[in-house]
Amino acid sequence: MGRHVSPEGVAVTAILLLPVLLLAAPQIDLQASALFWSPAGFELAQWPLPKGLRKSSSWVLGLILLAVLAILAMHLVQRDWVALGGARRCCWFLLAGLALGPGLVVGVLLPAPAKTLRRARRGRLRLAQGE
Repeated sequence: MGRHVSPEGVAVTAILLLPVLLLAAPQIDLQASALFWSPAGFELAQWPLPKGLRKSSSWVLGLILLAVLAILAMHLVQRDWVALGGARRCCWFLLAGLALGPGLVVGVLLPAPAKTLRRARRGRLRLAQGE
């Protein structure tokens, strides 16, 4: 009988192994970056669609936050938590994710290490190699 592999286990394994792979073989990161790089910089940054997606992400995140808060406030006022059912856990999960992800992890924990841990970039590699 075959052993069942869970998709969650595969995802967690990939998330944990990918940084190790990229640290061991930085040329993979450089080759992937080279697909999008030119002497003028990151060319897709000037295209309308990527610019629009980048600008809209804050609006989408804000709308999600407002919707979750509205749902929770509505059920808090009505004191009808049973009617919310499993969606209640989903709402609290989204709020916790928004608070911990961008708020705590990105805003507080990552800025200091991010100054010392940088992705390998072609310009930095050329400087380091004396080109």
